[in-house]
Amino acid sequence: MPIVEWSEQVLVADLLNEPMLSDDLMALAERLESSDRCPDVVLNFLAVGFLNSSNISQLLRVREVLRTGGGRLCLCSVNPSIASVFEVTHLDRLFHQEADTASALAALQMATDLGD
Repeated sequence: MPIVEWSEQVLVADLLNEPMLSDDLMALAERLESSDRCPDVVLNFLAVGFLNSSNISQLLRVREVLRTGGGRLCLCSVNPSIASVFEVTHLDRLFHQEADTASALAALQMATDLGD
């Protein structure tokens, strides 16, 4: 997963399908936990076709690390099948979603609260 430091306060991660998705989310959580600062994070789901329970657990871990550290999380380019998983499980209430990376970055710049 390429992680781009979009700015000093924002990371953008382009996620990939399994089996890389699990490894990427785990690596991101570990990177955030070991960091001195907690940036805002955009997770780009453009290349992700499905989620399993392990992926959802790892997303919740990333969210908690960010929330505890004062960072914010925004998901983008979430396909309809994944969006429906979020809706059915009510996780759409926890994860702010935007249509694309540019919209997610704008949401982070304009909002102080993204559904936390």
